[in-house]
Amino acid sequence: MNHSRWYSKHDRRVIIIGLDSSGKSEIARVLLENWPDGCSNIEALSCYKLKIGDLNVSLYDLPGKKKDRFQWRHFFSVTQGIIFVVDMSSEDRIQESREILHSLMNDVLLSSVPFLILCNKVDIGQPILSKQLPRELKIQNMKEITWEIYKTSAKYRFGVIEGFTWLLTKMSAIE
Repeated sequence: MNHSRWYSKHDRRVIIIGLDSSGKSEIARVLLENWPDGCSNIEALSCYKLKIGDLNVSLYDLPGKKKDRFQWRHFFSVTQGIIFVVDMSSEDRIQESREILHSLMNDVLLSSVPFLILCNKVDIGQPILSKQLPRELKIQNMKEITWEIYKTSAKYRFGVIEGFTWLLTKMSAIE
């Protein structure tokens, strides 16, 4: 069931998901720092409200531990954008993230939702070229879903705002 009718045309809901310790909460902090006006926090839910232009964005920072991932699905029917964070500092974590990302991108509830994929922690480990990232995540042939990849380092604050701006642009077309 899509609950979009409960929200105004200026409301957007975004979930930040990925494995635990991938940098999701740090990415949320970067976004909050960039738009401090009109920002509020609902601590118990890890929900942040941002006022960006004429949009009211609810940003949900969801837990990434395996035992908590079942919660993600409860947000799918009201989500208008996904930020999927991949920890690029570990090959094992990249592989696990790839499997989860494929599952999400093939979920019928998310078929019309744009995916912003933030390859975080690129300042650690082996450098990878931007053009290699879709191949690394094996999503180069995913044509039915709107997605974009950004190399980021939440620690050094690069790539996050650019990626979120892309997502806002894709979501602004939603009525």
